[in-house]
Amino acid sequence: MLSLILLLLGAPSSSRAAKIQLYGLNYNTRQGPDWDWNKCKSRIQVLTELSLLQKLTSRIRLLSLTDCGQGELVLDVAKELGIQVWLGLWVAREDEVFLREKAAFQSLLERGMIDDDTVLGVTVGSESIYREEVTVLQIIGYKDQIKDILIGSGKGVASVKTINQVKWKRKSLKFYKILSKYYKSAITNCVKSR
Repeated sequence: MLSLILLLLGAPSSSRAAKIQLYGLNYNTRQGPDWDWNKCKSRIQVLTELSLLQKLTSRIRLLSLTDCGQGELVLDVAKELGIQVWLGLWVAREDEVFLREKAAFQSLLERGMIDDDTVLGVTVGSESIYREEVTVLQIIGYKDQIKDILIGSGKGVASVKTINQVKWKRKSLKFYKILSKYYKSAITNCVKSR
């Protein structure tokens, strides 16, 4: 992750710096597989990466709160740096996965870590429907539980009732093309390890 960030920012080893600003990026504090004792990044790694990413974007999205304790860790660092966060609650076949995410969400909310300055919104079950792990009705039920928690806390809630109501439109491929050019150049010029 750090090498990609440095590439995008035009680190001293790079002859060209990418001059782009992205709307936002997905972020994860995981750096290894489940079995690896060092699978989670340290606070200093997260602080370093988010400090560098801040030059590209002021918004990140998490897909889980519990994986590597990233909800609390990232919110803490994001508040310090002034980065805004979309919080994601991971959903899987096993109900326990959502229940852990929901408990983490409630804990963050009760401790005042979720505020209007830092948190842009909450997503529930990013990829679980197309992976056929849960049904649309299950996701709606999970979303309603989180919505009820937010309403009960006094936080404002805006909800998309149906996906069909949202009209997504790509404005431009300009920044994608710029980023793609730098990425392809770096990969092409990369020294291959033997």
